[in-house]
Amino acid sequence: MRRGDRVHVKQEQACRIVARSLFRELTASGYRISELLAVATEFLDLVVRDAGGARRGATATKTADPTGSHASSDRTSPRQEEVSMHFENVVRFIRELDVDTRGVTLDSRLGADIGMDSQEIVELVLLVEKAYGIDVPGRSLSKGSTVREVVGHIERLLAARGAPAPAGLDHRCEARAVIRRPRVDVYRALHRIEDWTRHLPHVVGLDVLYDDGRYQEFKMRVAGKTGVLEVRSVRDCDGVSSIDFFQPEPPPFLLCHAGGWRFTELEGGESTEVVTFHEWRLNERVARETFAGGPLPFEEQAREMLLEHAKIALGHWKRVLEAARPRAAAPDERAGDEGAGAPISSSTPAAA
Repeated sequence: MRRGDRVHVKQEQACRIVARSLFRELTASGYRISELLAVATEFLDLVVRDAGGARRGATATKTADPTGSHASSDRTSPRQEEVSMHFENVVRFIRELDVDTRGVTLDSRLGADIGMDSQEIVELVLLVEKAYGIDVPGRSLSKGSTVREVVGHIERLLAARGAPAPAGLDHRCEARAVIRRPRVDVYRALHRIEDWTRHLPHVVGLDVLYDDGRYQEFKMRVAGKTGVLEVRSVRDCDGVSSIDFFQPEPPPFLLCHAGGWRFTELEGGESTEVVTFHEWRLNERVARETFAGGPLPFEEQAREMLLEHAKIALGHWKRVLEAARPRAAAPDERAGDEGAGAPISSSTPAAA
């Protein structure tokens, strides 16, 4: 990647970090999403106009270069540059396995077109993991997978690994499971919030404050060991592979609580690996009181509770979705998991 393109990528990453921080801070201060979107639209319009002017100036300068070496550099987006780089790396990995890579394109299938066997595909996965420092989900690639799918895995896993954590969150837990349903079905099931109170016994009330399909904001009342707790959640849903949430009004024993879901296609789209994670910062005084008398330090008890919730939520969705026939999502498939901050009674199902 050229130096100018790297600068643009860094600028865009910085903008995302700043935008996420401002979004959380302003929402936590009481602003509603509908108000923020109006301000954000105007802000982004200004940024795009300024950036467009700067880039047009840069393009004009480069075009004037008599060598012509930079004439087309600004016509390639940062994402196209990254896809090209990942593609070249994947082809190089395949070549290292003594497989002929002449004529390989993004749409070449690993088995039928390139001629790789199962063992070579496993070795390719190991090379990708070692080079990029990521964990490619097991059985996610097969002879029918294309080079484009390999590149897609790299992009998604790098994005998930590099996503900035909200400021001030110093604890994290994560759970994962493979659900034998297409990703679109799994995502849809966790995206819908309108039926939670009808199908989740511990969710005793839910008020939707905003929902445009991408951004969702709601207040939820959850029954737990200490009574009914009310939390306020905000979610950012990309429509395909991720849902992120944070709680401007978390349970009393947490100062901050955020997390999300990641959905990755496996087995040619027939199955989905689901990863759910929670990040938080404790309200130590309240947490000490909430978990007083337990067998572990209060920090560990809070972590065990959230991790147990994540695992139960995944187990719940796995049972519900795998038992369902391929069809439109049923009401029982429509729920989310942002009630995780509330202690879960052993007599009620975990929040999904």
